[in-house]
Amino acid sequence: MQDQYILLTGGKNNAGDFLIKYKAKRLFHLHRPDRKILDWDGWKPLTDEQVEVVNNSRALILTGGPSMQSNMYPGVYPLVQDLDRIKVPILTMGVGYKEESGLWQNTGAYVFSEGSNALLRKINSSGLASSVRDYHTLNVLLSKKLTSFTMTGCPALYEPDQIGTSIHKPDSYQTIAFSLGVSYLKSKGMFYQMKSLLELLRKRYTSSKLTVYFHHKISPDQPLQNEWINWLNERNIPFEDISGSEERMVEVYGSCDIHVGYRVHAHVHASSMGRPSILINEDSRGKGFYTVMGGMILDGYLVLPRFNRPDASLMYKSMGAVKKLYSLLNIESGLESYSGIPEDVLQQMEYERANDFPRTRMVRSNIDVHYEEMKRFLKSLP
Repeated sequence: MQDQYILLTGGKNNAGDFLIKYKAKRLFHLHRPDRKILDWDGWKPLTDEQVEVVNNSRALILTGGPSMQSNMYPGVYPLVQDLDRIKVPILTMGVGYKEESGLWQNTGAYVFSEGSNALLRKINSSGLASSVRDYHTLNVLLSKKLTSFTMTGCPALYEPDQIGTSIHKPDSYQTIAFSLGVSYLKSKGMFYQMKSLLELLRKRYTSSKLTVYFHHKISPDQPLQNEWINWLNERNIPFEDISGSEERMVEVYGSCDIHVGYRVHAHVHASSMGRPSILINEDSRGKGFYTVMGGMILDGYLVLPRFNRPDASLMYKSMGAVKKLYSLLNIESGLESYSGIPEDVLQQMEYERANDFPRTRMVRSNIDVHYEEMKRFLKSLP
């Protein structure tokens, strides 16, 4: 038996996935220096050789991201066909559920596939603690009597050198880092909301450096991305593709005067560095993080169309009925955007700055508190 852990992580394109694995490995090196870390791609099936390595390790740890989905196994983690081939504990670290509405009332009714339930039972039966990233996810599991889980927050929340330190309180917002969301791909309303917010920021903060950051790779064959590029160029708004690694993400959101935008891990990293940040929710992830962090997190959407609600999600995934119906009726599927977001964001920015950044200080405190839970989890690992 080797004194090592196998981490299964994401990190194909999205900068946020790279950030999670980067910070998770730093936490292991700091708090479990007695264990070697092997980082493998979580979306790939395990080979026979890899299974042998896993079974000669202390644990297999599913690390971060919205991976606790209905088809978690084998859809997110293909692992192996027979889970009994894995003889060591399978554990989780900072994983979260994924559900469009983000309503607490829906957490208890969240449905897992038969394969996912088998994997979760195996994780739960290890006798060891596994960790999740927010209290919504914890309630999903507790409602199913899966009690070996603890709420540690996402690994990306923690910048150990910043724990217990003062926050950044800029006299003015000279650098505004704007993270572009992804909901515009399925909602014209969210597309318009993002544009309206950028227009208002540009008009209000004329002397500030406002930059838009793409977390997914800019692709020439993506029409809506091209529309964004053209729109930004026409208005001389700088933009940058920071996909493919965590390096630029760490630098950008760790040094800006404020982050504003839709990407959860832009908000998480800026907050971990004590930087003011406003997250606009476009799905359940930000709503879950609000229960952990507090701070400036606003809902960018109102209600979901009937066929996108959680009770229809299994039908949508198994039969494609919802997508076909929307196509036949020529109805736009997706989120119903909240038109008041641009004005609300500017009001929150100015209130925060004028009042000594109360919610940014709240976030700092909440991160510090939950860091103790993450350390406790790490020390409990085999």
